[in-house]
Amino acid sequence: MFDQAFILKDQLHRATISIMANIAEGFGSQSHKEFAKFLYIAFRSVCEVQSHMYLAMDSGLASKEQFERIYQQCDVVRHLTLALIRSLRRSEVPHPARFTGPAAPRTPHRSRRAGFTLIELLVVIIIIGLLAALVGPKLFGRVGKGKQAAAQAQIELFGAALDNLRLDVGRYPTSDEGLRALLVNPGAIENWDGSYLKKEEIPLDPWGHRYVYKSPGEHGDYDIFSYGGDGVAGGEGENQDLASWKGIRRGSERIE
Repeated sequence: MFDQAFILKDQLHRATISIMANIAEGFGSQSHKEFAKFLYIAFRSVCEVQSHMYLAMDSGLASKEQFERIYQQCDVVRHLTLALIRSLRRSEVPHPARFTGPAAPRTPHRSRRAGFTLIELLVVIIIIGLLAALVGPKLFGRVGKGKQAAAQAQIELFGAALDNLRLDVGRYPTSDEGLRALLVNPGAIENWDGSYLKKEEIPLDPWGHRYVYKSPGEHGDYDIFSYGGDGVAGGEGENQDLASWKGIRRGSERIE
């Protein structure tokens, strides 16, 4: 039962983080089309959370009241995400991230169409707020844990970027291609449409070491991990390994 609970909580945590990460990263993208692509991934992650909540309730890991509350919140997020996608499809105004110069003179026509940008911003804020209310006490209350939390969050963001790449090219990068494939096409990969990260270089972990990427992985389609503070496999506390398939362990407790 412990293993089942741990695996299900890990999957719920990863799916919820994926929703927030994809919405936030999509809003910082350079076009409405790219923003919509991130939103589609977030939408699927919402459906995944709802599916996992059925399993949690059936397994006795969540009460009926918890199930209904979270399922209804997910329903709201799902409908708002679809509404935002439809708004992006209709909008002809450049994405907010593209506005870099002085504001153009206001005209009645621009004012009317620019309303889409405000709506997009408000919807994103509402969705993030709902998700924060859903997972905030368990996630954001641990921000003070420092480097380990930062490393785990970066691994989740790598995962979201890898999912975007797979949508375009049909597969994850090989171990030889590595995470660098998120920034540059490693060998004329057909349909590669990156960069898939906003950074110019693959970030190091909080201790200054490279993240390790393997695909196919031993725990899934890919494995991403940091060796922690000491930079070598194994260890406890700040030296423990942080990985895409497991949470942070503190003492006898594993934090999702």
